[in-house]
Amino acid sequence: MITIKVEKHHTLDSALKVYKKNLEALRVIKQLQYKKKYIKPALKNKLIKSKIAHIKKMRFQDM
Repeated sequence: MITIKVEKHHTLDSALKVYKKNLEALRVIKQLQYKKKYIKPALKNKLIKSKIAHIKKMRFQDM
């Protein structure tokens, strides 16, 4: 979670600007962490299919 300390002489706009900048930096870091792990295309497709099967199974159980 990102926290921003706003001092009395700062405006809300400047605080939002800092927050957005920190959020973008966090997204970049998460993307780099995700891309660090290489997954073979066949394994990626297998994972996607298993997720879809799990979602369908959960939907069927709810009915």
